Amino acid sequence: MNREEKLKLKFNRFFSSKLHLDDKDYYNELTAKDFIELKALLSNINNIITLKLTLRFIDELPFLFNLSNAEKAEIIKKVQAVSPNANGFDIEIEKPIKLVAEVKGNIPIKQGVIFGSAQNDGIKKDLRSLKKGKKKSTTDPDGFYKFMVLPDTEAVRKATDKLLSQLKTNKEYEDFLFEIVSDATKQFRTDTIYIIFIEV
Repeated sequence: MNREEKLKLKFNRFFSSKLHLDDKDYYNELTAKDFIELKALLSNINNIITLKLTLRFIDELPFLFNLSNAEKAEIIKKVQAVSPNANGFDIEIEKPIKLVAEVKGNIPIKQGVIFGSAQNDGIKKDLRSLKKGKKKSTTDPDGFYKFMVLPDTEAVRKATDKLLSQLKTNKEYEDFLFEIVSDATKQFRTDTIYIIFIEV
């Protein structure tokens, strides 16, 4: 099977299985211009993944902080009103709880169990922002609950464990406190960055 045949097979399989479309050759039906338009459309995929993870995380907040459905609805309303490219944290709320969160849709590269260097750099940058704030945000995270939200897959969990192990020996992060949210997490503190894995 040559390069084009492999690409065509993957492309057509995705459209027929994931989108529940008829089993046919979509690859050859699309022109180069069509593929360019599709690429432009898919350039928003990171924003879509971030939003879906954000909304799933908000679904968990009533269980984590004993919030009402009305309070949850207000948080969703606020998040939905923010532009995907707005400065600041992915989630910034002050009522009914003070909480900031960074949401990352990172999947380890090459189907492995470690993040790539650019992915690691992005996560580390967001961890520093959760601890020390962002230049382009007026929110000071001191006194806020802090969360790093990641997709819940075995590969992401392993890559996150490896990254956190590396940070333990990094002087830049020696005053950071991290905890992975689990059933054993009973009470949240504002001096800790919580890593939470969300099913997608």
